[in-house]
Amino acid sequence: MGAEYDIIPSAVTTTLAQVRAAADAARSRGAAASNEGHSIAASCGSAQAVADAVTRLWAQRSETGVRGGEYASGCAEAVAQACAAITDGDALMHKTSLASAEQADAVAGFTRTLA
Repeated sequence: MGAEYDIIPSAVTTTLAQVRAAADAARSRGAAASNEGHSIAASCGSAQAVADAVTRLWAQRSETGVRGGEYASGCAEAVAQACAAITDGDALMHKTSLASAEQADAVAGFTRTLA
């Protein structure tokens, strides 16, 4: 026995809008943190060894928030596209099913009640 799921586009769209807003906020916070880290590295000035250490440390982490936000945004977009495709496919299958049933009724002379 298969499982059936109802996709409610407005609910999915609302959820994806929230995810997108959170992803955009993460991207902004990541960019701010990246800029702050570059400022800290630059402010070390004459203490070259400290500046180099901070620069090396920060280089590995500077874009993490930005990339995380972009990843979450990309995932939300993929879910939105999948939802739209499933909804479109379901509508097409329903329409095709009704047309096939009508053709069968016409050929066989059956009557039926549409749900």
